[in-house]
Amino acid sequence: MRFDRFLEPISADDPCGPDLLLDDDDGYIEYYFEAIDRVPMRYILNSDTGETFDRRSIDWKAEWAQIEPLLERSRDIRLLVLDAKFQILCGRIIPFTEAVSAIAALLEAQWQAVIPLIEEGDPTERKNQLELLDDRSSVVMPLQHAPLIRDRRLDQITYRDYLVASGQAEPRANETPRDASALTAALQSAENAEQVDALHAALSGARQAVEQIGLMCRSADGGPFAPQLDTLTEVLEQMTGFLAAARPDLSDAAPAEDSAEGDAPDGAPDSPDTPAAAMPAAPSRPVGAVSSQTGAKAALLAVETYYAHHEPSSPALLLIRQARLLIGRPLTEAIDTLLPDVSEHARIDFGTETGFRMSVHKMRMLADEAGDIPPQTTPRRTVLTLPPPRGRRPER
Repeated sequence: MRFDRFLEPISADDPCGPDLLLDDDDGYIEYYFEAIDRVPMRYILNSDTGETFDRRSIDWKAEWAQIEPLLERSRDIRLLVLDAKFQILCGRIIPFTEAVSAIAALLEAQWQAVIPLIEEGDPTERKNQLELLDDRSSVVMPLQHAPLIRDRRLDQITYRDYLVASGQAEPRANETPRDASALTAALQSAENAEQVDALHAALSGARQAVEQIGLMCRSADGGPFAPQLDTLTEVLEQMTGFLAAARPDLSDAAPAEDSAEGDAPDGAPDSPDTPAAAMPAAPSRPVGAVSSQTGAKAALLAVETYYAHHEPSSPALLLIRQARLLIGRPLTEAIDTLLPDVSEHARIDFGTETGFRMSVHKMRMLADEAGDIPPQTTPRRTVLTLPPPRGRRPER
């Protein structure tokens, strides 16, 4: 994926680099504000004729040539959001989903350092940038009008075509309704299977990424917030549901880890249609072995996202969230969190053959005095001994 290298830290001391906007960096300022002006305020230019934004007015290659070197210097969500907008305004669904997934991955890997920073608990700037993904004119409408596949008989097919053909959206003056059964047949055609597979995987991955973004923001330590991403979430669910309804075998397919980058075909034009949701695709499932702490956090977050979205009242949600929040935290903090009433009297038993025990209180004191303790080899066997029930004196 084209964003992989940007998920790596720039340096150990400054993993995401400076905020080039706040630093008044000449190259950043010159590009960023000119680029914003190229994002349309309206997608439907004339409601009487149905004229829509001309995707040919944006050169996505030229935009990426400017964004890429800036991302090398600063891991800035503003730039990723801009890229996502330019890609979908040009009708490129898969590159758009790559940008959305990169935002989620960068937030997960570098929450504290990613630009814009959350300073003094104020997430306003970061929240505002994330909510730009929910914009109807520059994201949702272009997504509805972007080409899904190019069929040999029907040529380009868009989700907007399906909405009009199925009666869920009124055709505009320049639109001729297509046959809904023909659209479905094209998605089911063996000739188009590879295109549909890649598209469904990309849209499912983007839907999961948006869910993860929301969950990370709501559960963040110090300044949690809730970005409004409902409109984007809804259209992603509708589009994956549309594909899965035509191809039921896709309902059980997990999204591909890496989507192939390539030029999506140019598509057509429209409005924020909000039809009844199509059959939702099954939640995507993480695949592959967990081999790192980052991978473990991502896996727990994926499971947490599922429960938060589908089973919010399940006690498993609380346990999984607590497990994720304790990753990388010291043992003493974990014991304080999980056993607040007895942590002061708990002790670590390093095995009867050693005769060595240490109270959690003592461990905390040593940790505070030592500051950052270097990693140690895990003892052969450690047992956490809890205090006896009330009324009994602890053994000495």
